[in-house]
Amino acid sequence: MMRKGILLFIMAVLVLVACSTDSTEKTSSVQRIKLTCKMAQGDPPCASLESEDPKVVAIVENAVANAEEMPGMLNYAAESILRISTGEEMDIYDLNLGSDREQPALLVKWPDTSTGYEIAIEDANRLREVFGR
Repeated sequence: MMRKGILLFIMAVLVLVACSTDSTEKTSSVQRIKLTCKMAQGDPPCASLESEDPKVVAIVENAVANAEEMPGMLNYAAESILRISTGEEMDIYDLNLGSDREQPALLVKWPDTSTGYEIAIEDANRLREVFGR
């Protein structure tokens, strides 16, 4: 009887270990970002960029993750389109950075273009550096 109990306990532990995920090891699944300029206006003008550089990907991921939902209805013209690719999926956003380093940026995820997200000034300025704004 004691042997069956020990075997049952060991099997239970093995099942728990095999089925659990380690949430402390989170790695980025984003492989590529692509910014496509829609409006060649502004000072400096918007420019398109595509990158797989882990530093660039991390800056973009951080800015998107920290963006906060804005209240109210949106009235905007998209400055650029941001595509974030994981290899299997692609998230698409309208991104309005502008060049004013004292202003936040606007992020709007497709297909729900009625909900906007504000990217804080600090994150927006990092994006401006990456995208040459």
